[in-house]
Amino acid sequence: MHTCVLFVCVCVCVFTGECLFLCIGVRLCYCIRSAPSFYFETKFISFAIFNELLISSIYYVVRYVATLCLSVCPSLSFSHSNKRRHCRTSPPASTEV
Repeated sequence: MHTCVLFVCVCVCVFTGECLFLCIGVRLCYCIRSAPSFYFETKFISFAIFNELLISSIYYVVRYVATLCLSVCPSLSFSHSNKRRHCRTSPPASTEV
């Protein structure tokens, strides 16, 4: 039980940091929403940040429920976290040439 509580505390800290970072991005997108641009970059960036905020929120809620209510092993949850991180960072990195 102690490991599960520690795991949830770490997850809450990580989610709070990620949510704060994304909320700062949302605030910046709100500030530059009327900036002139030829390709509407501000709308695309805002859409990407809002999507990431929504997906991350859903992911963390499912992760907490799975860890606390369903008693999923923290190691399994950590493995899924690594898979999520890999899926988020590998496609953008592979497009850079």
